Amino acid sequence: MKLINNIEKIGKLMSKYMTILIVGIAIYSFVIPSTFTWVTPNMNTILQIMMFGVGVTISIEQFKLVLERPKDVFIGAIGQFTIMPLVAYAVCKLLNLPQEVSIGLILVGSCPGGVSSNMMSFIAKGDVALSVSLTTVSTLIAPIATPILTLILAGSYIEVSLSAMFLSIIKVVLIPIIAGVLCNKYLPIVSEISGKCIPMLSSIALMCLVAGVISTSVDNIKTTGLLLFVAVLIHNVFGHLLGYILAKKFGMDEEKRRVVSLEVGMQNTGLATTLAINHYSILAALPAAIAGTWQTIFSAILANYWAEKSKNKVLPLESEYMNNK
Repeated sequence: MKLINNIEKIGKLMSKYMTILIVGIAIYSFVIPSTFTWVTPNMNTILQIMMFGVGVTISIEQFKLVLERPKDVFIGAIGQFTIMPLVAYAVCKLLNLPQEVSIGLILVGSCPGGVSSNMMSFIAKGDVALSVSLTTVSTLIAPIATPILTLILAGSYIEVSLSAMFLSIIKVVLIPIIAGVLCNKYLPIVSEISGKCIPMLSSIALMCLVAGVISTSVDNIKTTGLLLFVAVLIHNVFGHLLGYILAKKFGMDEEKRRVVSLEVGMQNTGLATTLAINHYSILAALPAAIAGTWQTIFSAILANYWAEKSKNKVLPLESEYMNNK
C-alpha cells in the first residue's frame, strides 16, 4: 500500500507540473526523436489506458447530474461540437493549410473535451460537477459526432470512412470508459487502487502520445511548424473565448462560464492523435500533438488567472460584514 501511496503522490506532482513536463518532452522528442519511435505502433493501447482512467473517475451517480441540469450540459455539448469544428475549418481555409494538416486540425476540433479540463476547472474555481458532466456527455456523443463532423468538414479533402472511425472510437474510447465505470461501481477495491495509479499513468500516456507524434514528424515540423503553431493557437484561443461568450449569452454564472470555456477550448488530443494515425497519416496527427502541448499551457495560464481573480473577489457576506463595521 505504501507503493500505491507513493505512486499517487507522484501522479499528483506530475499533474501539477504537466505543462512543464509536456513542453520538456516535446523538445526532447524533437531533438532526440529515436527515443519515442516505439509509441506510434502502440497508440491505441496508450489511449485505452487513458480512457479507462477517465471511466474509473466517473460514478454512475454522476450521470444523474445530466438529468438534473440538462440546459447547462446541452449548451456546453452544443458549443463543444459546433464552435471547435467550425473554427478549425475556418482557420484551415484562412491560412490555406496543407491537406493533411487541415484534416488533422478539423479532427482535433471534432473530438470531445479533454480529460484534463476537469482538473483545470477545479484550479479555475469553476463548477467542477458541470465540467465532469460535460466531459462525460461529449465523450459518449463522440462515437457518432466525431466521424460525422469529420466527414462533413474534411470530406472535401479526403474520403472519410464513417463506419471505420465510429468503430475505432467505440474500441479505444467507449469500451475502456464503460469498463472503468463498471470497475468503479462493482470492484471498489480495484477502483480505489486504480484511482490512485491513474493520474501518473495518464500523465505518462499523454506525454508519450505527444512525444510519439513529434518524434516521427520532425521533418514536417521544420517545414510547417510556424504556420501550424499559428493555426493551433488561433483555433484554441477562439475556442476558449467563444465558449465563454456562449455561456454568458445563455445567462450562466461566472463559475459555469469558466467551465464551458475550458471544456470547449480543451480537446481530447490523445483521441485525435490516434484517429489521425489509424485513418490518415502521421502528418495529420501533428496538429493534435501541437494542440495538446499548447492547450495545456494556455489553459493552465487561464485557470490560474481565474483562480487569482477569485481570491481577490469580495464575497457578499464579507462585503456586508465590512460595511457593518
